[in-house]
Amino acid sequence: SSNNAKMRLDSSKKLRIVMKAMLNDFEKELEGEASKNHIIFPGGGIFFYWQAGAVTYLREQKYDLSDVEFTGASAGALTATLAATNVDFEVATTSALQMAEDSGIW
Repeated sequence: SSNNAKMRLDSSKKLRIVMKAMLNDFEKELEGEASKNHIIFPGGGIFFYWQAGAVTYLREQKYDLSDVEFTGASAGALTATLAATNVDFEVATTSALQMAEDSGIW
């Protein structure tokens, strides 16, 4: 019985060591993330056009977006993906409007 208790204690100690190492790694990762710039786009289908305009403005003003982490939900995820891959938003918005008109959405 005391042998089982010792084994449980050893297992518990090993688990704490592993968890502490994982926490340290996570904290280091968070520190690196904190030094990055982030732009987060919310969802909302029609807001895509506004978001595209915001990214276009930043590009035209010569903001360096190469180190920015883009994130978004729904339409914002589309904006984030296009911004991160340097898609020309003039082409993207024109294409989106054309598809909407062709499909009778508008």
